Amino acid sequence: MKIRTDFVTNSSSANFTLELSFVSETGKKADFDLSVSPETCFSNDGDMTADCISLTPELVDGEVCFDGAPAFQAQSIEELGTMIFEAAQIEGWHGEMKDPEGDVLRDLLSRHNPSKKEANEESFFFGKTFAIDDAIDYAYIEDADHLAERIEACGGKLIRTPSPDGDYIICSDGEDAGSEDTRGDVPCVGEFEILARLAEEEGVFDDEEEDEDDWEDDDDWDEDEDDDYIAVSVRNVAPKTIFRFLDACRKNGITPDNLKTVIVKNSKFGSGDSAMWVECDELLSAFESYYEEQGEDRNPDKLQALVDYVKSVPMLPVNDNEYSLPDEMPCAWAQSDNKLIKAMQKLLDGELSADHWMGTLTNEYRIDVKKKTIENREVLYFGSL
Repeated sequence: MKIRTDFVTNSSSANFTLELSFVSETGKKADFDLSVSPETCFSNDGDMTADCISLTPELVDGEVCFDGAPAFQAQSIEELGTMIFEAAQIEGWHGEMKDPEGDVLRDLLSRHNPSKKEANEESFFFGKTFAIDDAIDYAYIEDADHLAERIEACGGKLIRTPSPDGDYIICSDGEDAGSEDTRGDVPCVGEFEILARLAEEEGVFDDEEEDEDDWEDDDDWDEDEDDDYIAVSVRNVAPKTIFRFLDACRKNGITPDNLKTVIVKNSKFGSGDSAMWVECDELLSAFESYYEEQGEDRNPDKLQALVDYVKSVPMLPVNDNEYSLPDEMPCAWAQSDNKLIKAMQKLLDGELSADHWMGTLTNEYRIDVKKKTIENREVLYFGSL
């Protein structure tokens, strides 16, 4: 089977998506999802017009690496996220470059203006004293005076010297938030958590309406200039999406110590000249051959047998307008089990409203964090008529 990892196409009718999932040992999960397209494409972070997006883990000397950097030596989820999103690449980017050399997530978290509204007594900060230590090398906190203004606007207080009278000591993300500080019985709270809670209360990452007309009239973008099509890291252009992912990790208690599985999916969905699909008749024919081969061992409930067959991710004939797919490849149902049952019943009864299901080509990586292994497969997900 031909394996493609770049997903690059010259067609403007394709959409590319990077999905990332962190799963803890207790089953808690945090998901990241970002799409780009050669056509006009907008996300919560603004213009996402580009040729493709991808992230590729690899094993180097027994370590799982992203862009050559060992991933699971990170001391915090924020450090791990920084490494991964730096390695996640967007090719052919001609959207807005917020700061190609800086850390846009840190900038948004640390430089937002204090809230002007009245402090809420239910705020995490209300009535609490937080201590910051000048001896600590913070990754996100740049200006303690500005941080103090933001905390005070939420009803709290920031002091510069750790004190046993304080409620929390702000630790760097390399330390264990929630642990007992050695200078007393004052618990630590991570700097990312502090800034995330402030950002949440200040509405830093609230959804904003994007004005597409403003972008279309932007004189800085000219599709005839090759210099506008560059490679950028996800870290430099998608701070809001990254924040929501890291904040979900924080809220679900996902840490490097309890992280069990990391799932990476690079997907391409095409329409028109980039379309990929599975013919309904070809699926049914493949199943009938399989069903006949089972002989006496086959399930007498043909519908259930068909559902189980589709769930097994069978090799099926596939079709695409770019002629880049093999004749057949593993195919998986993309929708719910309930929709699968209904669709297969209609297939058996000849009542489907179309003769094909649209497909999404996905290159999947499943990383076992503890065993330091990577499973890779390329699958065509189908399900939309």
